[in-house]
Order: sequence, then C-alpha cells, then structure tokens
Amino acid sequence: MTTPLTPPNGREFTGWGRPKYTQIPNLFLDEWMQDLSHSETRALLYIFRRTFGYHEDGAPILQRHFLEGWTAGDGRVLDHGAGIVKSSLSIALQGLEEKRLIFRHQQHDPKRGSLPTYYELNMDGVPHCTEHCTNQCTPPPKSGNPPPPKFSTPPPPKFGGVLQ
Repeated sequence: MTTPLTPPNGREFTGWGRPKYTQIPNLFLDEWMQDLSHSETRALLYIFRRTFGYHEDGAPILQRHFLEGWTAGDGRVLDHGAGIVKSSLSIALQGLEEKRLIFRHQQHDPKRGSLPTYYELNMDGVPHCTEHCTNQCTPPPKSGNPPPPKFSTPPPPKFGGVLQ
C-alpha cells in the first residue's frame, strides 16, 4: 500500500469525485497548447474555466483572481487562480491577445467608474461589445450563437481508423 503524497500547496488529494466539466477546445489542445508559453497556457486555461465553465464566451475577471483566486461573497473559495505571478500574467495576457486567442475589453460605467476587464474568448474572429465596453468592437450577434469557426483540425477517424 502506498502513502498518498501531500502536494506542495498543502491540500491532500482525496480523488476527483464525480466530474463537473469545463470544456477545452480540441483546437487549443491540438494546435495551440504546444506553441504557448507556460504562463499563456495557465492564463488561457483560467479564462476557459471562468467562461466555458459557466457556459459563457466571456467574463469580467480581476487581475487578483488570476493571481490569488476567486472567492464568493459568502467567503467560499471558488478557485485558486492561474498559479502565475503578476509580471508573467501581464506578458501572458498580452501574448494571448496578440495571437487573437482572446479579446480584452476595458469597461467603464458612468456611475460606478472603472469595471473589471472583460475577457472574451475569440469565438468567431470578431471582438463583441459588452454593455460598458470602452474598446472599439462590434455588437454581439442578434440571432443567438455566431456560426462556428472553420477549424483546421482534421475530423476524427472513422470507427477503428488511425490518425496519421
């Protein structure tokens, strides 16, 4: 019998339990992950969690959430952040934006002032406005979901097939 290891974060792993899912696009796994820096990968995975994990294409995310995690108003810890330092986070987000994997929207409300930056996953090649967006972007599509992008990932093999 082996003794369970206690990870450096001090939280003993007791098992996955029944999974609750955050979808990660195959295109990211197949064509982008290997070309991103460690910090870009962690930042993008955090954005996937905060968006796709809540069935959204974008979300307002504070810098401290990336760095320290997100806590609910009642004190429950919702996550522990992306696990990167501030200097790496800035470079990672800039890199993800330059690669057009994400769009960042600065937000401002006349009554409340500056609002958290809104991080939008690039779903269709076009940044979409938020209610308080200060960037130049287009309004979201009116007919529900935008058309799916054309991926360069090959289709899965037929049953019993082998990828070359």
